[in-house]
Amino acid sequence: MGHSIQSVLDFHPESQIIVVDDESSDNSKRIVRMFKTCSALSIVDSEEYSPGAAINQGVLTAVYDNILLLSAHCQLTSPVEPAVSLLHGYAAIWGRQLPRYQGKRVTPRYIWKNFGPEMTENFVAPGEDRYFLHNALALYKTDTLVEYPFDEELMGKEDRYWARMMIEDHSKDILYFPRLTCLHHWTEHGATWQDE
Repeated sequence: MGHSIQSVLDFHPESQIIVVDDESSDNSKRIVRMFKTCSALSIVDSEEYSPGAAINQGVLTAVYDNILLLSAHCQLTSPVEPAVSLLHGYAAIWGRQLPRYQGKRVTPRYIWKNFGPEMTENFVAPGEDRYFLHNALALYKTDTLVEYPFDEELMGKEDRYWARMMIEDHSKDILYFPRLTCLHHWTEHGATWQDE
């Protein structure tokens, strides 16, 4: 969590940072409070958690035109501006995640194979045979997420279902932009890593 927040501040010190807490029982709130000198940081409590509900709740407190979703176990490693400059033509832009297992670089397998070096519109994941978008590192216009919120009933893959809805129902494209990068750190209960 601390690495995630600090990485955003390192690249974008003027950002509004919204942390959505799902009644965590670990040290998350204590870690967030270490950044209390950042006046634009707030914690939003989410009592009935689902990924979509947490994102939708955070979006409603956003004050800027663009929203970068970054998971608490991810560390931003590139500036966001190059992706923002392309956002006007897309419903979403998702970035490249580089997996790290307890700090060690690992060979990309399963889901990580979807994060290649080539920029791609409306990427279809070969292993899933559906449109792919991953919210651990994704950029949106705030207005887009207000108009088209995530499904709050889903307990996973809300991003993939949203991508399909946008592409098939609303004729809006999604861009994979590998110059937008983060380290995706292993966590014991991380859903992405359970698929490894």
